[in-house]
Amino acid sequence: MQERLDRLLLLCATIQRARRGATVAALIDATGASRATIYRDLRVLRGVGLACTETVNGEARVRLLDDALAARGLSAGQLTALVLARATLAPLEGTELVSVLDGLIADRRTQRTTVRALPEPLPKSPRIVRLLETALDDRRRVRVLYRSARDADWRWRAVDPGALQLRSGVLYLWAFALERDDWRTYKVSRIRDVDVLEVPAVQHPGLADIVALPHAVRVWTGSTERVEVWIHPAVAWLVAEYPLVADQKVAVDDDGAAIVKATVAGLVEAQRWVLRWGRHAVVRAPAALREAVVEELRAALGAYRPDG
Repeated sequence: MQERLDRLLLLCATIQRARRGATVAALIDATGASRATIYRDLRVLRGVGLACTETVNGEARVRLLDDALAARGLSAGQLTALVLARATLAPLEGTELVSVLDGLIADRRTQRTTVRALPEPLPKSPRIVRLLETALDDRRRVRVLYRSARDADWRWRAVDPGALQLRSGVLYLWAFALERDDWRTYKVSRIRDVDVLEVPAVQHPGLADIVALPHAVRVWTGSTERVEVWIHPAVAWLVAEYPLVADQKVAVDDDGAAIVKATVAGLVEAQRWVLRWGRHAVVRAPAALREAVVEELRAALGAYRPDG
């Protein structure tokens, strides 16, 4: 996210220096980003009413809307940083931190112009996040109405909440599941309701070691595994943009294929990552991951047979 923010600020500065507006080619040269990335960034700037695209002598040029900046009393960089920070914290909707940031943005609004939120997905209920924060602050046990990917229906679960953690833009609750007698992760977007109980939460050991697990693909428990995946040359250039884990190692074959090597915690998220690449990915190791992917693809193919 810091890299994206730095690039947006450089983008604004480049556009501001261009008296007749900047071309996309000039922005690519200035930032070193791809054309697709520049177009995504420009959508961000247009989304907050900060920039527009005009045609000058048959050439598309981007310029900043100085009136919008003056009306808000902000520089281009300040407004971009403020609104981008708000969009980044969308998964924390309902927390005190986001409320403070909303207040800062509201202070800059006028009747003439308004800061529009970026088109980022928001949690279905900020109330859920507020209740979980309350339970964590008061150290109270909760019941969560939750449905995992494997569950047929929603089910109440009694847990002692331990921490809220944001990974890859997704908010998770780490909690000690009483029926499992172990720590579990719960994706907050899958929690339909929360009941904060009057029972104090027990301080179970082991949370600090789990949450700080350096090789978690997101937030996932499991033994560490060495993974090696071959990625087809046609899409190998996207591996850096969609990494398996942050500290993965990538080697490039003579034919342009990428070989991704990483240490992960458990194979659940690694399997999902491989499946996202479709026919362009082949698991080389471990055998357990390869077999799991093959089984999933075989089951998916079976659904398309006449008797499936």
